[in-house]
Amino acid sequence: MLVNFKGDIEEPADRQAIEAVTAACAKLGLAYVVSVHPTMFAKVDMPNKSPLDFAQLLPDALALVTRPSTTVYEAVACG
Repeated sequence: MLVNFKGDIEEPADRQAIEAVTAACAKLGLAYVVSVHPTMFAKVDMPNKSPLDFAQLLPDALALVTRPSTTVYEAVACG
C-alpha cells in the first residue's frame, strides 16, 4: 500500500487524515509505505516514511491512497 501525503502536517485535519490511513493499514495488517511531498519531508516524522521519490515507489505499489491530485493519473499510467 502506497500512502501519498501531500498535505501540510502542521494542519490538524491533514495530520489526522494521514494518521487515520496509516492506523487502518496497521490494524488490517497491510504493509504500507508513506510517500511525502518534498516540501513536507523534513517536517513529517512517522513510521514507514520512505526517503524515495513517489515515482520510484509507485511501480511496486498494489494500491494507492492519496488526496485528490495528479498522482492518480500517474498511478493509472503506471498500471
